[in-house]
Amino acid sequence: MPLYKKNEFMRRQKFGFRTEQPFYRWTQRTTSVIFGALGKLESHGNENIPRRGGVLLLSNHVSYLDPFIIGTAANREIHYMARHDVFRIPGLRQFIAALNAYPVRRGAADRGALKHTLSLLKAGKVVLIFPEGTR
Repeated sequence: MPLYKKNEFMRRQKFGFRTEQPFYRWTQRTTSVIFGALGKLESHGNENIPRRGGVLLLSNHVSYLDPFIIGTAANREIHYMARHDVFRIPGLRQFIAALNAYPVRRGAADRGALKHTLSLLKAGKVVLIFPEGTR
């Protein structure tokens, strides 16, 4: 078996999915190690997330770590809706955008964010939304 195939199998087996985005993959693995060192991270219901096709995940929002925790526990790469003003912070904007976050304006109907969400779902991606909108 060629080395590439073996590594790909190991990635899929240990982390449940493969992404072509090295930064996303690196961040997911790093947070997995950190959360594992700090305490036991348990996830239940991953088997209910389809392996293919668009999926909309909804979660409560109790901590700034929620996107990282859900991204670490999920069995697929996730795209996140994040409030638009965090994209104004230099450095943070690039960081969260590299982790598939995209802006949404809260308090009004943001048609651009809704259209982007629908396009991601039609493309078979997983989108995470925090309906409460805040912690």
